[in-house]
Amino acid sequence: MLFGLWVSVFLLSFMLTGCYRGYALRKSLMDIPNDRSSHQVPTPRGGGIAIVVSLLLGMGVAISITPLGVIQYSAFLLPGLLLAGVSYLDDLGHVKAGWRLLVQILSATLALYLTGGMTALGVFGVTLESPPLLSLWALLVLVWIINLYNFMDGINGIASLTAISISLGILVLLWLIGAPVELMVPPFLLAGASAGFLLWNFPRARIFMGDIGSCFIGLVLGVIFLQAGQWNPVFYWAVLILSGAFIVDASLTLLLRAWRRQKLYQAHREHAYQHLSRRWQSHTKVTLGYNLLTLGYLLPVAGLVVLGHLDGFMGLLLGYCPLALVFWRSGAGRHQQWPAPERPL
Repeated sequence: MLFGLWVSVFLLSFMLTGCYRGYALRKSLMDIPNDRSSHQVPTPRGGGIAIVVSLLLGMGVAISITPLGVIQYSAFLLPGLLLAGVSYLDDLGHVKAGWRLLVQILSATLALYLTGGMTALGVFGVTLESPPLLSLWALLVLVWIINLYNFMDGINGIASLTAISISLGILVLLWLIGAPVELMVPPFLLAGASAGFLLWNFPRARIFMGDIGSCFIGLVLGVIFLQAGQWNPVFYWAVLILSGAFIVDASLTLLLRAWRRQKLYQAHREHAYQHLSRRWQSHTKVTLGYNLLTLGYLLPVAGLVVLGHLDGFMGLLLGYCPLALVFWRSGAGRHQQWPAPERPL
């Protein structure tokens, strides 16, 4: 039955994306390329609404056929709707950065409240137990995940395919240590909703997910991080390790821009993935490369952590440090331009 629900979520996401694309074309809800864009042709935006609707509906149905509880579901539903609403308004026009950040903080705080917060974290065999401080740290993590997913949604398929890869990685890790089914439902259905949208966005983008899609996926992964970590604190580390490709690229770029005293909220094309897409003149190679890093490198490292063969913090360093070097050498945070692609992407 759960597989049938996955298929239903996938098909609903696919059909809603197509319907919304037609609506966006009629209403001229287009992303117009500029000098900071990685695309060359006007493209409909806001298609992530299909991911929001299909995932939340699918999880609502899952309550009746799986052990997924109403409280667990509400941690996705209420913060997700709040964040998606403001993000869609930003897709339609423009919402000031300060207001967007405020809503992100409110959504993350609500998610923390509904999941019970963060109460324990293991570091080098020592269990840290300070719920207020840990929950504050978790709040910062959630807000950053929401933003970095938005930052990294800039080339064909990278946000939706990475959501699928991270979700599959989480499912593998949960299965390895016999986690309850209710923890597997959210990443399982997130993969389905993202896959339905992916068919419209990769390898050629016929529609963009927009802030409503990227911010919502970031929040969903953040709630999964909280719920899986509450069941077993080792998953706090595991989910962060699996998300390493996005976290390292976005964080390194932000730090280098801050070092140069650039405006951090200003749009740019200085992430490693953006440099690589211009250098290779291909979105597909970069998108597949980032997901190969997730499943081929970060997943085994996270697996060692979950199975108890590697300390969580050491696993984080093992996952992040090589990526930081690779992305730095690829141009992360550098104000440097390669020739623009000869053909529209």
